[in-house]
Amino acid sequence: MQCGGERSRLRDIALLLVLLVVGAVLSALLDILSEEESPGSYMIMVLIFAVYFAINYGPTLLVSDPFGRYMLSRDVGGVKLLWERGLGALKSRDPGATAEEEERARRESDLRPVALILLLVVVAGIGISLVTFHILPHIIRVLEELTGSPFLARVLAYLAVWGGFFLALYLLGLIIGRVLGPTPITVTYTPEEYYVVTQGIAYRYRWPPLWKFIQFPLNPGITLEVNYERGFVEVICRGESGSAIGLRFYSRDPKVLYETLVRHGALRQPKTTGPPTPA
Repeated sequence: MQCGGERSRLRDIALLLVLLVVGAVLSALLDILSEEESPGSYMIMVLIFAVYFAINYGPTLLVSDPFGRYMLSRDVGGVKLLWERGLGALKSRDPGATAEEEERARRESDLRPVALILLLVVVAGIGISLVTFHILPHIIRVLEELTGSPFLARVLAYLAVWGGFFLALYLLGLIIGRVLGPTPITVTYTPEEYYVVTQGIAYRYRWPPLWKFIQFPLNPGITLEVNYERGFVEVICRGESGSAIGLRFYSRDPKVLYETLVRHGALRQPKTTGPPTPA
């Protein structure tokens, strides 16, 4: 997806490699200083991978969409073009919202077997890692004979154990994806409050009450869709597999919101649904 703000796969891989090397070096140093394979070295690796997952998946678990960046302050400056609050009430009057919730629940039910399989894969990977750590001293001895360096042998051993764990998870994920085939998913986020300024869109959710900001002009991978009958404009990012992520802005006057976004930030002709509201 080309949303802007989404995670880069290359960045993820680079971060993981850096953490692998740092963790392996620190673990090897701890082993050398303690003159044995220290349990603390395992904890170093666990801590480093916890940091990796927190950086990459923490914001997603906390909420949030891949469009905007978090702001330290609600006010971004610029000329305010419009401001909408209390969007929960507008959403409750949306005649299509109930049907969408039912469809979303059905899709989540269909994905439960996939989630169970992935959980089993992770559990199996952890089990394999525990077994590998049990034979880690033997791996270190073999590598010491090959390299002639106790420190380098330990670094390579830790890299092999943890790198092999993540490589196995990655390959199993690819196999499962091939077996199950592509599963297009549409995810829609609905802010509780937002305002539009000449520089972009600032918005927040009910929880967490943190403000995010999308800067104009919108990324080329983003399109706009406006639904006059249901009263919203949606900022959408579509992936090659058919999956989509939408940021839905309910409005008391979707025509004004739509025209404002087109004038100041849209790069593509929006798709419209229903007749425009009268001026």
